[in-house]
Amino acid sequence: SFEFEVNCNKSYKIVAEKENFILAEIDINTSDTDKINITEILELTPIKCDQFIDLEVFNGESEQLLNNTTISLYQNNILKETKLINGVFKFKLKCNETYKIVAEKENFKPAEIIIDTDNTNDIQISKTLNLEPIKCNQLITGIVLDKNTNKPLPNSIITFYKTETLIDSIQVNTGATFKYPLKCKTKYKITVSHENYISSSFQLHTSEKHNLELTKKILLDPSLEFVTIRKVKMIKTNPIYFDLDQAKIRPDAAKELDKVVAVLLKYPTIKLKIKSHTDSRAPDNYNMILSNKRAASTINYIISKGINPARITGRGYGETELVNKCSNGVKCTNTEHQLNRRTEFIVIDE
Repeated sequence: SFEFEVNCNKSYKIVAEKENFILAEIDINTSDTDKINITEILELTPIKCDQFIDLEVFNGESEQLLNNTTISLYQNNILKETKLINGVFKFKLKCNETYKIVAEKENFKPAEIIIDTDNTNDIQISKTLNLEPIKCNQLITGIVLDKNTNKPLPNSIITFYKTETLIDSIQVNTGATFKYPLKCKTKYKITVSHENYISSSFQLHTSEKHNLELTKKILLDPSLEFVTIRKVKMIKTNPIYFDLDQAKIRPDAAKELDKVVAVLLKYPTIKLKIKSHTDSRAPDNYNMILSNKRAASTINYIISKGINPARITGRGYGETELVNKCSNGVKCTNTEHQLNRRTEFIVIDE
């Protein structure tokens, strides 16, 4: 409020001004009456002061605009508005206020920004927010079982490939169960193997859903074609017999070698190393020469059945890799010596 002393019979104009308000004025004509009080009211109308904000929300990793993002606008920590936007949004803000804008999207860390407006009317404010994606993982769990008996197969090995590149290999626990983290939106090849069982492989393409748990029961067929001996995978055969001091393939040996050929035809990527061994009951050099001849005869027989020579290697080892104590000068039974007279068909590549 204010007071002015004015003269009688005069005309006056009173003007009221204030920053951010519309100017107001009034005209007063005094009379000839002395010492009276004149009361007038001036109302100042605030100047409407608005500012405008353009906000873009990006994926902080790919730097692409994010669709379906929830934006919440707070004025002096009071929620004023929430909306779903596709990358870009506009808000009208009042001057001389404090605002907080929060951006949220599923599978991203929320982000916020504080904006203090000034008293400048009708200006455009541009801001950006980057939402960092939460690392997306899934979990595969499962068990490895014998297909015929349904019994668990502890010590099974599970190997994980990504675009044909080996990334990891794990061994199942004593209960034959396993669990392993996988990345979302990724193609995997998973191979499961166990001694004396046929390996199994399957493809898995994970989705984009976070924290999904996948369950897999893996059944392995007992191998009728392979056996693991001394931690080495071999084609399963009966003993390959040769006549005394000879390297010629006998009819009974040919039947066993035909089994090897059948396996190679069934599994065209398998490569073999053939090792021919003797016992110790002849001079060392003689045994080495004889075993080399027998290895060569064995390889030639398999190749003659149409197997690519690039898939077969091998040689004789004489008595250099005995499987028991029966070395030179050691008394052993015929049965013990027979264990050392063997031909091995070792799988070196699958």
